[in-house]
Formats: sequence, C-alpha cells, structure tokens
Amino acid sequence: MEISSVAEVTIVYLDASYSAFAEPDIHEAEETVNDAMDAASSPHLVLDFIRTEYFGSVFFEVFFRLWKRTETRGGRFVLCQLRPDCLDILDTARLTTLWEIVPDVDAALKVIREHARSIELDSAP
Repeated sequence: MEISSVAEVTIVYLDASYSAFAEPDIHEAEETVNDAMDAASSPHLVLDFIRTEYFGSVFFEVFFRLWKRTETRGGRFVLCQLRPDCLDILDTARLTTLWEIVPDVDAALKVIREHARSIELDSAP
C-alpha cells in the first residue's frame, strides 16, 4: 500500500490482493491510513484500486470504518480505478450505491472539488 497527497487529499493506492489478510494486517493497514488522514489538512479520502485484482469481504469492514470517519470529518470517500471483478464484488454487496465510484484519481479529485464548492455556496450569506 502506498499513500500520497494530491491537492491535500489523502490518496491510498491499494496493493494487488486483499483476499486472505490476517486480522493484525487488516488493523495495521487501517491504522496506517488513519495516521495519514490525521496528518492531512483535508478530510477527503480516495482509495485507488489500480493495482488491486481482488479483495475479500473481510475488507468491507475497513472500508466502512474509513467511510464513516471521512464522512464524520465532513469529507468525501471516493473509490477509483476498480477492475471489473472488484466492482462486481461491491455491486453484489450492494455497495456501489453507497460510495462514490469514479474512473480515476482525476475524476475523484473533481468530485471532491465540486463537494467543496457546494459547501462554500451553502455557507455563503
């Protein structure tokens, strides 16, 4: 897993496979992402699946916690570059309607910019 920041948005580039993760590994990965989010000035999180060929349902719990944490901080939780098999997993679990899914990081950043603009307009006098 690699973590970077673009326009102050935390972007997590996930690894190739998350099928048989051991419990400590799952918590360590989540803690690493949480630490990166704490260090960022922006509450937004993008999970980039460009390298991910598969993830098991055990990882849904991590996605949910990251999503809730992002939402609580007023940010957007966006998934991008999902391969068809991974998208099918989310679709089967009915999660494609819950989370924003876009083609690439640029599209994710655009969604986040639009979200930020709408908040600015809502708070304008």
